[in-house]
Order: sequence, then structure tokens, then C-alpha cells
Amino acid sequence: PLLFSVPGAYDFVDVRDVARGEIQACEAGRSGESYILSGERVEVSSILEAVGDVTGAHKPILRIPHSVARFAAAFTPALSRLTGRKPRLTAYALSTVTGNSVISHAKATRVLGYRPRSLRETIGDTVRWLMEPNRTLAAQPVVSPESLRRK
Repeated sequence: PLLFSVPGAYDFVDVRDVARGEIQACEAGRSGESYILSGERVEVSSILEAVGDVTGAHKPILRIPHSVARFAAAFTPALSRLTGRKPRLTAYALSTVTGNSVISHAKATRVLGYRPRSLRETIGDTVRWLMEPNRTLAAQPVVSPESLRRK
């Protein structure tokens, strides 16, 4: 199958890093201060390529212009109602990837020691978890603050 991509980017952060950052903020943050727990800005096409690298399943990526994507997104709600499937391309999704994705966690890094892992590491961990036999959400261990700390 062919993958579609539009120009744009997200700021991706692993939920484990956000949880760790919350603990760091409780332990080392200053009362009344805010800390942005972001990750890294990544182009949509780079995300698809990274998943292909991790899984070994590279698929052709067709990059479509925003104008074509906006036109197609206008029809996805009706198509979704007909098929009963959740639309992947929506006006909101396009707005998200074209919005401001330049976010800095410099203050959290400086004050809290916050250091998010790379997108490739997160994708690798996610793919390995999804491939585990007999994987269930209920079987996941309770996360302790100690297990979230990374040196």
C-alpha cells in the first residue's frame, strides 16, 4: 500500500518522558513556574520513514500538496459515515501539522534536568511492544517514580 504525507510537522514526545518530567517538576520545579515538556519537531514524512526503518517495511510515500489534502479532507466526514471507519485525513489534522510546531523544552532541561528520548527510540519501543505476543493493557506493570527516572 501507498502512504500519503502532507508538508508539515508535529512536536513529538514520549509519554514516559512527560511522566518523568512531571515528577521532576514536583521534585525540582519552582512554585508558580511552568515547564514545557516537549520532544522534537519532526516532519510528517520523516515519521513515516522512521517507522519504515524500525519495522523494515518501507512503503512508497506520496507527498501531496496542502491544496489537494484540504480538498480531500472536505469529503472524509461523509466517507466516514458511509464506511463506519474513522477518517485519517481531516481538516483538524491538517491544521495541526501546519500549525506552530516549534516548541522548546530548554527551560525544563535547564531547571529540571528534563531530557526527552528521540522519536526513533520511542517508535522502536512502541513497535516492539505492539509485536509482543499476548500483549494486553491490563498486564502492564504499575509505573513507579523510580522506574521513570533516567540518568
